[in-house]
Amino acid sequence: MRTRLLVAFVCAALAALAVGFVAQAQTAQVLQGQAFDLIGSHAGVNTTTYALAITGPATYTATLPVSALVGNTITFVVPGLAVAGQYQAIITATGPGGSTPSVPFGFTVNAAPPTAVTNLQLIPR
Repeated sequence: MRTRLLVAFVCAALAALAVGFVAQAQTAQVLQGQAFDLIGSHAGVNTTTYALAITGPATYTATLPVSALVGNTITFVVPGLAVAGQYQAIITATGPGGSTPSVPFGFTVNAAPPTAVTNLQLIPR
C-alpha cells in the first residue's frame, strides 16, 4: 500500500495569469524505497501539463497531461526514493501562457528499519 502525501495546491484564479498555485505549509514522512502518491489540487484552467520535480539526496521527475486531472486533483505516483534524507517537491503547471510552480513541499524519507536475522540454526556434531 502506498503512502499518500496530500499537497494542497489551490489555483489562484486571476484574470491576468494563465495558472497559479498557492500551497499550504505541510510536512510528511515516508520510508526509504516505499512508493507514495504526491497529490495536488488545481482547476486545470489554461493548463496542458503538470510536472513534478523532487530534489534532495536523490532526484525524481515526472510529467502528466492535464487529462490526468480528476476532479481538480492531479496524482503523481512516486516509485520510492532509495536515499534517506530531506526532500522538496514542486509541481509546475504549464499552459499556452507559460508555467507557474507551486511553493516547495518539504518531506523526509526515513531509512527503512533493519530486518532481523532469521533461520539461524545450531547443528550438533
